Amino acid sequence: MEMSVPPTSGEVYVRAPGRDWERVPVGICHSSRLPFRLTLLLLNSVLTFGCMYSYDLPSTTQVWLESSKEGEPIEGSEGLDFNALQYCALYIAFVVGSAIIVGLVYSINVMHIRVGLLFFGALSFGGTVVCALAAEHAQFWLMLLGRAMLGCGTGGLTLLQNRLVVAWFTGRALGYAFGFTAAVTRVGGVLNFLVSPQIVRMHGLHHAYWNASSLSALSAAAAVLLIMLHTCGLYQLGEEAPNSKPLWTLQSIRPSRFPSTVWLLCLCVVCFYATTFSFVGVACLYLFQAEGYTPEHSSFIAGFFYYLSVIVSPFMSTLMDAIGRRGWLIMLVGGLITAAFALLRFADVSPIVPFTLLGCAYPIAASSMWSSASYLLDRTQAGPAITLMTLLQMSASALGSTGIGLIRLDHERPDAARWDFVLLVLLCGAGAFLFFAIALNLANYGKRGHLNLTAAGRQRKFAALLLRAEAIDDLRLNYGSVSSSRSATPSRF
Repeated sequence: MEMSVPPTSGEVYVRAPGRDWERVPVGICHSSRLPFRLTLLLLNSVLTFGCMYSYDLPSTTQVWLESSKEGEPIEGSEGLDFNALQYCALYIAFVVGSAIIVGLVYSINVMHIRVGLLFFGALSFGGTVVCALAAEHAQFWLMLLGRAMLGCGTGGLTLLQNRLVVAWFTGRALGYAFGFTAAVTRVGGVLNFLVSPQIVRMHGLHHAYWNASSLSALSAAAAVLLIMLHTCGLYQLGEEAPNSKPLWTLQSIRPSRFPSTVWLLCLCVVCFYATTFSFVGVACLYLFQAEGYTPEHSSFIAGFFYYLSVIVSPFMSTLMDAIGRRGWLIMLVGGLITAAFALLRFADVSPIVPFTLLGCAYPIAASSMWSSASYLLDRTQAGPAITLMTLLQMSASALGSTGIGLIRLDHERPDAARWDFVLLVLLCGAGAFLFFAIALNLANYGKRGHLNLTAAGRQRKFAALLLRAEAIDDLRLNYGSVSSSRSATPSRF
């Protein structure tokens, strides 16, 4: 008995020996049906849920991590007397671990999905367990090791997560799948900002880190279920999932051939992540020290960076494809973050306003900047360009965190003066982002404006290129017939 399964249909074709193919409907749980793929998408989205919760956990517990260094101890403190640079080193360790994995992206691409899910899921869970043990025993080096393990696991799971989405979804469904995955992942960050300070206040610091370990265990369990579902789906299809192979190899990487627009886009990525994510990492302590909020209220306000992103992320990819104008939207992001840091530094307004502006800028930046590489480069070069942007993003986050930590180590200044200087530096970084965004649009205008084309504009441009190609073919045919007829006729001269 032979069987063939079209990858997107709800039916299977069966042929008995000596007979023609017969069409047989399949069950609702078949890998070609929508319920199977929605279940796979949900499990795939939960992969990095625990990682996102754990990523900003030092931020929401920073008041307790540095309690003995920043004044009187606070209720719930476990005696972890980290200084400002040690605290920033927690983020740097995470970023370095992720950067190592992303730097080995080709090895991850050729790695079997099932092996990668098992390895990186266990690595991220082990990292959260090590962090919890470090918080319980007040060991800085142990927490540094756990953060590095967590960064490695998160980087690998993110790469495999994106690869699974591309493998099982196509067309318009691909944009929705990426948006849904990003939204569920960021729910982990929202949950951290909402509940972690209350857990520390009621049960102690180490309980918050053990809670992160339990959520990472949930993500590891989702990885195991995803392995089973992915294997079952491939068995039902009778072949490898579509688009599961990498689109580029090491031989296809040619950074020297990247146009100036790609390098300007990379500079925009560096400025955005060096300013916004570095500030979000210390936002809770800033609101506690400079604005006088309680740790719980500080964490709630800082979480505005993620709240709006969770709501709009499922629709951003489709909306971005419809409206286009990616270059203009990148400039809008520059204006939003510049206004946010200017309000924090110079205006006497509620911190909710600038944090809401940062929360508006985050989903727009994530959707516009990361998708722009595919419009500036061909398919084989877009993958290496996005990998380069990811490495620059992580390096920028590490440098930004280090810079803020060094500024905060200057104990000769009062807290308010140190935070004012931090905000001034971040405002300069936001201004640099706006400058590079304007330069990107000017360079894009000189290269026929691919970034700012709408969906209708792209269709018109594609139709014009087709007409031009047909006209060239007609001219070639006519020129060939004329030249052949002339060569057959003797010249008068």
